[in-house]
Amino acid sequence: MTLIKGRQARPLVWLLSTSILGAAASVSAFAQDMQASSEAAREGGIEEILVTARKRSESAQEVPLSITTFSAASIERQNIMRVEDINRLAPNLTVENGAGVGSAASFVLRGIGSYDYELYADTPVALYVDGVYFARPQASNGEMFDLERIEILYGPQGTLFGRNTTGGAIAMYTRDPSEEFKFQQRIAYGTDNELIVRSVIDTGDIGQSGWKAKLGYYHRQMDGWQEDLNTKKSTSPGSRNVNALSGQLQGNIGDDLQVDIRGDYRKTKYRPIAYQLIGVTQDVIDYFSRSPQYGGDPFIFTTERGILDEVYQNNAFPAATDKSYGTSLTLNYTPSDAFNIKNVLAYRKLKLFSNNNPGGQGFLLGEVLDNTTFLPAGIAPVTPLNAVTTSRQHQISNEFQITGDLGQVDYLLGLFYFQEKSFGTQFVDATFVLGGGMAALNNNVGKEFNLKTTSYAAYGQISYRPAMFDDRMELTGGLRFTKDDKSFDQILYLNNAVTGTQALSKDYNNLSGSLSINYKISDDVMVFGRYATGYKAGGFNPGTIQDPYDPEKAEAFEIGIKSDLFDNRVRFNAALFHTKYDDLQTTQFLFTGTEQLNVILNAAKATYTGGEAQLTIAPTDGLTLTGYVGVIKPDYKSFMIEDPVTFQPIDISDTAHFQLLSKYNFGLGAEYNFGDIGLGEFSVRVDYAYKSKRFWYASDELNPRNHIIAGNAANILSASIMLDEIPLGPDSTLQVQLRGDNLLDQDRIEAGADLGALGSGFVTYARPRSYMLQLTANF
Repeated sequence: MTLIKGRQARPLVWLLSTSILGAAASVSAFAQDMQASSEAAREGGIEEILVTARKRSESAQEVPLSITTFSAASIERQNIMRVEDINRLAPNLTVENGAGVGSAASFVLRGIGSYDYELYADTPVALYVDGVYFARPQASNGEMFDLERIEILYGPQGTLFGRNTTGGAIAMYTRDPSEEFKFQQRIAYGTDNELIVRSVIDTGDIGQSGWKAKLGYYHRQMDGWQEDLNTKKSTSPGSRNVNALSGQLQGNIGDDLQVDIRGDYRKTKYRPIAYQLIGVTQDVIDYFSRSPQYGGDPFIFTTERGILDEVYQNNAFPAATDKSYGTSLTLNYTPSDAFNIKNVLAYRKLKLFSNNNPGGQGFLLGEVLDNTTFLPAGIAPVTPLNAVTTSRQHQISNEFQITGDLGQVDYLLGLFYFQEKSFGTQFVDATFVLGGGMAALNNNVGKEFNLKTTSYAAYGQISYRPAMFDDRMELTGGLRFTKDDKSFDQILYLNNAVTGTQALSKDYNNLSGSLSINYKISDDVMVFGRYATGYKAGGFNPGTIQDPYDPEKAEAFEIGIKSDLFDNRVRFNAALFHTKYDDLQTTQFLFTGTEQLNVILNAAKATYTGGEAQLTIAPTDGLTLTGYVGVIKPDYKSFMIEDPVTFQPIDISDTAHFQLLSKYNFGLGAEYNFGDIGLGEFSVRVDYAYKSKRFWYASDELNPRNHIIAGNAANILSASIMLDEIPLGPDSTLQVQLRGDNLLDQDRIEAGADLGALGSGFVTYARPRSYMLQLTANF
């Protein structure tokens, strides 16, 4: 059955298109008047950020695609330590902490993201750090330090950033070693006994050899912000202990060859945020509530949303651990502007262990039946859900590029190789309560799997500036061919008995491309149009005997404007997009009495129409005002599932939700630097962000508690006070910053799951209001 549902989308596209084109014309006329009235050199105003979104250094304002950037200065002022810290700072972007996985994150750009942290699940928003692709979302939200800039690239980036970028890409870059000796020491202390110690040392030019190095150490520890009555604060939910090291050596061989060697290591011990049961059936309540009668802990659940300050947990020991490390070698040979060769060779490894407690309970006891005879088996430990997971992954990648500037033409040719091997196990204890709530069955469901992925790609892109337009127009086109080979094997268990095995392999090929045109109406105003495609590879669903799911393909149309006005005192950027998805991948968690399935389904066809706008104003020296708005209108064209009651195929396109998507979001920020007040430079900053309600699952039929566990609208307020450049001595300064986060103290749901036949759902919450005092000394 094919449904035509585009009638509502067309007026929106027309209205937004007319608005942005009208804005472009108005801004163009205004900019020409401003240019005629002032030829003064720009001083102060809004900073210019150089980016490498097109694999060459250029101003973010000249890149013909939607991009949000953060410079080293803004990262410092807004205290961005983890990827999730940018959640409140950009339109149509959501970055949330992964439920139960200490260093995981879900990235959502323009409504496209992934709600699965398994080793087999690829995210449609790719993460790159210093040019290296981080394949696993489990390691994407670790503490980062000494960042130089962050680039958020919206829409499919299949040409230059490759596979699995149907939603976009986030690129993070750490600072290169300094030419001079430097040492920075940071100590911070805050709510929940949070302590941060960070040390970074630059050697400067080592013995006038032209080589320089940088070493960094990072430590963070904090108590849990939810108190576990079965343990102490330091091992309660939310507690965290992180140690990280980084190193870099950079230098030249001859005049033209630059060598860059980097390495990093991070180990995290943590206790996951407490899961809170909600939407619990009466049978489940009746059964588990008898636990204290047998000497067990009380059964904890909620009927209304809200953070529980005190909980009982059964997973305080051992702590969950994340360990990741990697190294990269970058060679950059530049004999001339017309010819440059760059090669990035990298290796990464990841190890994870978690004793996760999605049932959110302490040590419960209950009456159970024998799984074979169904006769009473006495009193035993019981749990709504508990999972022990181990994961190991390692990857090797190599990217080779040739770039050059031939005057009117810039070109780029590249080859990419990636291989990943993963091994994972998960064993889930679940107590299946029988009708009436008087007895239950204890089941242990397990899976063990291996996954191997090898990816090859070749790509190229050319930008041409016709001389007849006086370098104001640029045409850019690119293509990328990708081949993915995947193989997979698994063993399934129920109560320590093998219930199934499966071995599969699948190859995927894709040709993605992009085409853009941009035109400078004036020196300060550029308009652009872009067409791009991308794809996310298909794959497998460990935990169930099933055929592979299909690749996800995206086709995007975008128009936009970028402008700097009033001698760089006003920056206005906006874009409209319409993206079509074929075989959109969606995640469903399905729980029965004897199965726990994380299943990725193809949702056939869907479209996403919307736009975003960003405004920065620096009306006077010292004052900066920022604002953004994002709107997304999604539409399923068709979405077929098997009805869980009739087992017949049904189309749920009229009722299905779009996972992780906030249809409306906006943010406001203000910063004022009072200048030198005698002791140092004093500044204050306030940021507010709003994100509308989100659903974790697409189908209410498969997940009937979808509305109960949905993410509430977010109101995120943060503020900071900073005293900088306090003199300590010759060439030495001190910075003092006081920061507050989630100042509205909102109980904001950041994850949820429907436990299906187990009779409940759960939600987890973001950290409550917190404060931190930070001292940074620079020598």
